Amino acid sequence: YPEFFTGGFFSSKDIPDDVSERIHFSFTLLCKGWKERITEIKCDTPTNKTVVGRISGINPVYGVTGLAATLGAISILKEPKQLPFKGGVYTPAVAFSKTSLLDELQKNGVIFEIISNKED
Repeated sequence: YPEFFTGGFFSSKDIPDDVSERIHFSFTLLCKGWKERITEIKCDTPTNKTVVGRISGINPVYGVTGLAATLGAISILKEPKQLPFKGGVYTPAVAFSKTSLLDELQKNGVIFEIISNKED
């Protein structure tokens, strides 16, 4: 009952294609970490780098979701040697960092930007 629980903001009705093609999305990521590679699992060193990034595009409802899943699958099939190790469960950043996935998403209208990159 998405309509009831969101006060009508969301609905279980399908969104018409002409409407979903006009929906734009943008989200900003605030990332804190270290300027040098930290190899220890437990690190007591305070973070010394902050990066702000933004990902944006159109049609997040069906367009980008399906696109990302499809291009991710194609990357796995076409670039197995670029994937880490053999088997296991990986976050997308680890799994796809050496593949062409980001380039392919950008070719299809997804925009990745670094807004700021500062050492603390």
